[in-house]
Amino acid sequence: MCFSWRVPGLAIMILMLSVLPSCTNIREVETSKVQTVYIAENQAVSAVAKTPEVVEFARHIKGNSILQIEELPNLDDPVYTIRVAEDRGDHLIYYHTYKVDAFTGEVLRN
Repeated sequence: MCFSWRVPGLAIMILMLSVLPSCTNIREVETSKVQTVYIAENQAVSAVAKTPEVVEFARHIKGNSILQIEELPNLDDPVYTIRVAEDRGDHLIYYHTYKVDAFTGEVLRN
């Protein structure tokens, strides 16, 4: 009796063809998109302007109060940096710097 490799060889070939296509070197990685939707700049400035310290400061100064954004949020530091100063016409008098969370609008205490 002569042993034939046709049937077992065919079975092995079918098995290999069904298994090998699922083996690849390509990694499937799920990536999540980082949320970068920040509050508007005017919302950050408004949050600082409403703090009791800034309201009191604006009430007792001779010139106008100025709130200016010094730094915009980024992926590494998602906060607005806002400086409060008094405008004396020819110069500014610095009062304080505030940081505002760019996602929630919360004024962060230094």
